[in-house]
Amino acid sequence: MGTENRKRIKLLNPKATTLYPTKMLSNDGLNSVNWNDIRYPQFGQYYHNMLEKFWIPEEVKMGKDNLDYISASEDIKEAYKLGLGNLTAIDVVQTRMANIISLAITDPAISACYAVVAQQEAVHAQSYSYAKQDKLSITEQNESFKNSVSYETAMNRNQLVIDVLEEVEDAYKLFMFNELSEKEFAHKLAKGVVSVSVLEGINFYSTFMMFYYLKHRYGILDGTAQIITYIHRDEFTHSYLSGHTHRALLTDYPMTKEEEDEHMEWALNFIKENVKREIEYGLDLFTKVKAKPSEIDTYCHWLGNIRAQALGLPLPFPDYPYTADENPIPWMKAFSDKRLDSGKKTDFFESVPTQYSKATSESTDLSDDDFEELEF
Repeated sequence: MGTENRKRIKLLNPKATTLYPTKMLSNDGLNSVNWNDIRYPQFGQYYHNMLEKFWIPEEVKMGKDNLDYISASEDIKEAYKLGLGNLTAIDVVQTRMANIISLAITDPAISACYAVVAQQEAVHAQSYSYAKQDKLSITEQNESFKNSVSYETAMNRNQLVIDVLEEVEDAYKLFMFNELSEKEFAHKLAKGVVSVSVLEGINFYSTFMMFYYLKHRYGILDGTAQIITYIHRDEFTHSYLSGHTHRALLTDYPMTKEEEDEHMEWALNFIKENVKREIEYGLDLFTKVKAKPSEIDTYCHWLGNIRAQALGLPLPFPDYPYTADENPIPWMKAFSDKRLDSGKKTDFFESVPTQYSKATSESTDLSDDDFEELEF
């Protein structure tokens, strides 16, 4: 059955083990972890994949990047500052949310995955400051961050996700004081994970597209584009991790048919509205760098389909060009999720192999079969 024709959310099949909580939020395990035998083996793949891709922003040389910025037009400078500021704002939110998810989930393997996510999101926020470091004075840096946070279209884009994540944080406090049942909190958390997937898999990506476009069209700011590829690769893994977490939560805490129908309708409408607002944000930001409106529209709708698929949902936009592993924007295919996460890619502009993976252990590399599992 095709993704667009799904009637129920696609669930997972946990292994029977003796060490772990019987459900993701229960406290009936042995307070131990054996990574060779975990309930949901997919999370072991995510954990190893995230660890082997460790990086820090200081590894990227920014000398030419800083010179490019000096000579760039005022419109490009404005888009650059707004883009980095907007990314910082939502990375700070995601660092906090990943920590909450890590604390809430008692399955030690899944909890460990979100601990790594929180660390990576903190590095992402640091990297945006690193990119601005020699381009702007401290006063200018702080001013640009303030302007980004109060930027109207970005605020409108962010608010939907932030409202849900605040609800999850409040629900977590009630759950910790036994004022919310395990199942009730699981279903609240399922909404939160959908929101996290949208935040990481849609809200970040259109701004990534803008930085790739600066390199593609103008041949400038290579250092920042390099940092964005590292972050893009991390967010790709995080968004699929959220997809699996959503499906695992609903596997451990099943919904009635009515509850599932309501949740699915909410999730699809949530994705559709976020895509709509993301396009508005993208068009506003990208007019400064002269990107094509049609490409922004197509790309954001494609992202909505990809994220819904990972969450186990039907496609919200079945009429848009859709193939899970084929970016519909030709010049962006060099920066597709799959290529960036494969460990090595050929640089689209220089045809020079660029090594991303730090680890040498072949046992943690993702094969083509692994990617089929990740991409459903």
